[in-house]
Amino acid sequence: MNFMKSRIDRPVDPLPRPQVFRHIQPRPAGTSRSGSKSIRDTLNETVAANEPYVVCALAEGRGHAALEIGLAAIDVSAAPVLQMSQFSDNFWYSNVLTSLQALNPNVIFFSDHSLNTRSSNLPTIIQQFLVDVQIVSLPRSFFNDCNAEKYMDDLCSSSYQTLKQTVHCKYYGLAAVGAILRHCCEAGLLRIAAKSLQFKYVNKKDTMAIDVECVGHLEVIFSLQNMADKQSLYQFVNHCITAVGKRHLRANLLEPSSKRYVLEARLACIGELLVNSELLGGIQRILRGLVDIGALMKLSVDVDSTKSSKQNTLHVLNQASTLRNALRSVPELEELLGQAEAPFLRAIRHVLATEVYKRLYDQICTVLDVDGANPQTASYYRLFLIKSGVSSTLDVFRRLYSEVIDEIREHIADLTRELRLLLKMSFNKTTGFYIQLSVKEGTTVLPPVLKVLSRAGKRYSLTTSTLQALNERIEGIIQEIESVSYGIIRQLIDTIREDIEPVYLLVAHITDLDMVQSLAVVSQDKDYCRPNFGRCTKIVGARHPLLESYGAVNKVVRNNVIATPEYNVFLVTGPNMSGKTVYIKTICLLQIMAQLGCYVPAAKAEFRIVDRLMAIFGAAESVEQDLSNSSRMAKKLEVIAHSLSVDSLVVIDELFGDTQHPETDSPRWKLLEQIAGFIGFDPSAKCESLSAIRRPFIYLTTHCHDMLRPLEHMHNVSRLCLQTETVTVEGSDRLRYKYTVSEGKTSVKNYGISLARCVRMPPTVITRAEQINEQLKARSFAGQVNAHNSTLADETLSTQANLRCFDKRLYDLYAQIACVLSAPTDGQDSDTLTTHLNSVLEGFISALPPEAVRYLRHTPLDELLRKGSAGPAAERTTTTVVEPSVSDFAVAESDDEGPHDVESVEHIEIDETIDEEQLSEDL
Repeated sequence: MNFMKSRIDRPVDPLPRPQVFRHIQPRPAGTSRSGSKSIRDTLNETVAANEPYVVCALAEGRGHAALEIGLAAIDVSAAPVLQMSQFSDNFWYSNVLTSLQALNPNVIFFSDHSLNTRSSNLPTIIQQFLVDVQIVSLPRSFFNDCNAEKYMDDLCSSSYQTLKQTVHCKYYGLAAVGAILRHCCEAGLLRIAAKSLQFKYVNKKDTMAIDVECVGHLEVIFSLQNMADKQSLYQFVNHCITAVGKRHLRANLLEPSSKRYVLEARLACIGELLVNSELLGGIQRILRGLVDIGALMKLSVDVDSTKSSKQNTLHVLNQASTLRNALRSVPELEELLGQAEAPFLRAIRHVLATEVYKRLYDQICTVLDVDGANPQTASYYRLFLIKSGVSSTLDVFRRLYSEVIDEIREHIADLTRELRLLLKMSFNKTTGFYIQLSVKEGTTVLPPVLKVLSRAGKRYSLTTSTLQALNERIEGIIQEIESVSYGIIRQLIDTIREDIEPVYLLVAHITDLDMVQSLAVVSQDKDYCRPNFGRCTKIVGARHPLLESYGAVNKVVRNNVIATPEYNVFLVTGPNMSGKTVYIKTICLLQIMAQLGCYVPAAKAEFRIVDRLMAIFGAAESVEQDLSNSSRMAKKLEVIAHSLSVDSLVVIDELFGDTQHPETDSPRWKLLEQIAGFIGFDPSAKCESLSAIRRPFIYLTTHCHDMLRPLEHMHNVSRLCLQTETVTVEGSDRLRYKYTVSEGKTSVKNYGISLARCVRMPPTVITRAEQINEQLKARSFAGQVNAHNSTLADETLSTQANLRCFDKRLYDLYAQIACVLSAPTDGQDSDTLTTHLNSVLEGFISALPPEAVRYLRHTPLDELLRKGSAGPAAERTTTTVVEPSVSDFAVAESDDEGPHDVESVEHIEIDETIDEEQLSEDL
């Protein structure tokens, strides 16, 4: 294919070096990967610790298919589930980074061609953002979609057949799957039994994408202070009982759902669990017996049939024990969920009621001992896991094992009588059976028959020659028991693999149930509310969840949040340390919690579902990065401008924090205007109507009052401030922070000079600073005058201010109509809606000057069109209208300065000549 032979040029440096948080330990400069452990050594250590070990493969398109990404991942240690996705990305690979941070991979595979030729910047960007990930090259021939389909036909379970037609056309996703499966099979990282591997196709359109740096700044997974610190959103909401539930919660935090029906189902389930404490307690009790249920995902992992090593034997025996406990809990959980009313819980109960689980349990009961399930002595019960009578050989070895145990007891009892010492029989995995003896102080001589193994204070660990021989006999008997049990249980598991899909479904439902009960515990006994979802974001009494949880609850200030598609840009101003950053972080964290399906810390909350969360935070704690803040801000604004969608949430903290006055003709300002003016329509709407207009919600913060003034001419822009007042203490001006958000701008000015007075700087410096401040004010006002029209008289400024005020009233009318049309009718008929719209229009018309109303009422539109179509030679006629004063409209803001002489302007002239093409475009 031609598009595979060429590629488009990419920027050399697409992103500045990211800010490294304290919880990330970057690799020292000059350190190579050759000195690190091999993948197999690391995997063996991870398997022994029962921790996830995720490997990923990435395939990227070229030519006119550039930036089409295929991703495949599988956990070869804890839960082998093959995931595949394919999506389009931008030059900064923000979607890839978002997916990788959710997967948390240990190794990422690329083709050797892409690494050797450096045809893509993706490996470099991954090394910058994910510093602990190992990047490994694979031969280009491994990335083959045809081989991938063959592997998946042989290895994947029956669920793959339902998705086969969907993924058949995903070339790059299949290429990544082919590479990862071939490498795992040939390198021996994973042996997969036929028709047993679970396959998932992940559609990125169903989740919210969160930028990598945004996750760090918002403390979603780790705290900014310390990696070991538990003050993060994940630790706050993590009350999961099972290990697989914790991993599921983490993945949902990094990629929250954007499906409304999924969120509504979770919220309804949480609401019922909060009301029914007995149901919540019963679910938690059952989950405590299924802590290791995630191990059932390893049923797809095959072992070498030619040998039964110690590790393979324990793997098979543990799988059988976990499966027995899980199937045994199904009837109890089904009965418990019988009283539930939430659709989510009833759906789980419906699945548990199927006959396949009863059939699997009866099949297991024919082989395994159902009554033995003491997790504290798992190694002992593993020997008696299989029922008596299944194998006569196994029964003989068990009888021998019991006889040797009796001999050990008799031997220790004989020593106790002979030596007249208080000897106690003990056992551990390293030594086997041994003797414990507690002696008095001063006792240093022991009988020669006793051999000292170790000593801890007054306690000795002892053994004898006879006891060592008996331990050797027991070890041999245990090996024979495990070998026979291995063969029996292996046959049982091979039979169960024929119905492996219901087992996977059981694990999935238990995982979801664990996450939901965790979210219910978060909302329990707290002043939280259930969020609703709509076209707007309206939060009453919002509180920062981490501040409230780990700080003083009574000191957390509650603030309101409202954002609509008509008023979607907010300029948040206030002095330093007034709470601007906490305010926007609160909005982001509550949005994540709402799309997680959790209750939120607020009195009342409504959210618009967001598909992408993007943030830019200042680098105030890093002087080196703050020096390049201007270029860093420009780069990130470009990333946001290219990734923006109508349902995005954008927060930009300390915009123009470098204190340089913005130049409105600079590329950085143009990007900012492009972001603020972004507009689109709801893709699900039948037509492009007023109620279907969608815009991203944008929050900009700055401590410089005049930095964002040029944006205020946009009608969708609102201004907020953190309330702060100036008080005089001992003759010096001090700031008193209220941390409360209100409309308008802060009344505190020149607080930097006030701070200089507090620290007793020289008066000459303060005086000079005041002079420079006045000069900057004069220069700023001159620029505002020139921005209007420097060649006209002052009265023109007043006229333009009135016209802008009229435009604002017209925009407010549109906003009210759009709000009415988009609001639910709640059963109201069309007459009620018409009456309400008429009242809105009458309110707008009553605010217009009488002359304007009279002129527009008595001049038909067709007459205006005929006048406009008279030809270029037509004489331009004008009509004089008495110009209304500013008081007829909304009074200009109190901070507008300048000589506006309203009385000097008596008339304005309105041109009646209308161009038909221009009018049609406006309509």
